[in-house]
Amino acid sequence: MKVQVVNAILSHLSDAQHLMKAGYTEEANTHINFAKLVVLAYDDTTEYAEPSTLDKIWEQAKTFR
Repeated sequence: MKVQVVNAILSHLSDAQHLMKAGYTEEANTHINFAKLVVLAYDDTTEYAEPSTLDKIWEQAKTFR
């Protein structure tokens, strides 16, 4: 089932907020990096993306520095 890109971005940013409050800054930064990479990958965030595509971006975000 495809996911609306904007929802994926907002979800990860929300996760980042919770992680920051708990002191997990490195993990929070991974979620923020995911959001950045998704914004760069999609001109139109109202589009729908395959979960497998977003999973690949997530893997990229984990190595993004």
